[in-house]
Amino acid sequence: VGALTAGLQLNAGRLNVDATASDLNAQVRGGVGIRAPFRFQAEATLERTPLSPLLVAAAPNPSVPIDGTISAVISAAGDGNPGMEATATVDLRNLDVKVGDVPFALASPARLSIAPGAVAVDSLLLRAGKETAARVEGALALNERRNGIDLRINGSLSDLLDFAEVARSKDPAYVRSAAGDSRVNLDLHVGGSLMAPEPAGTLTLEAGELQYRDFPPLTNVKLAARVD
Repeated sequence: VGALTAGLQLNAGRLNVDATASDLNAQVRGGVGIRAPFRFQAEATLERTPLSPLLVAAAPNPSVPIDGTISAVISAAGDGNPGMEATATVDLRNLDVKVGDVPFALASPARLSIAPGAVAVDSLLLRAGKETAARVEGALALNERRNGIDLRINGSLSDLLDFAEVARSKDPAYVRSAAGDSRVNLDLHVGGSLMAPEPAGTLTLEAGELQYRDFPPLTNVKLAARVD
């Protein structure tokens, strides 16, 4: 991850840290108490930080190459006691990534929040592939009911096949029609809780022509399904 410079300061029972990774355009500032309950707070700022060095450090031999940049502010606070309770937020400002040959981009700033026993997503909108959009928003708790998470995907079947890497396999399934002729729409709501999720929604698929291996092509394909 390149050079790392850090400054440490002990003040009034608290160890403060200010670190910079210049090659990653990343900075971390925070502090932790040196006595119980070891309260801490930290903030990391990423400014068009390259993802490849971070991912290679975490997983040296990735099965799928991932490259691109991310801009975000990550904040966390809590204590270090057993069964510690902490909160965290990720303010995504920019995301421009390629997974294999498939591009992903953040359409607008979004926030992810994590609290003890709960997660929330504030309108995360991604552009993926050539013409696919995915939106995630809502909240779920570990045991209690919240508003739930909504997932909406609107795009082309060709994009989804690319996502699954089927289009690059030795025996590919693929959409032979023009991209505008094939559509996939998913509208899914996950209610309940993380321990007892309650999914419900619809899936529709339309394709002018769909062929798999050496089988004769299917034409005017239409599929409608419900998730309960």
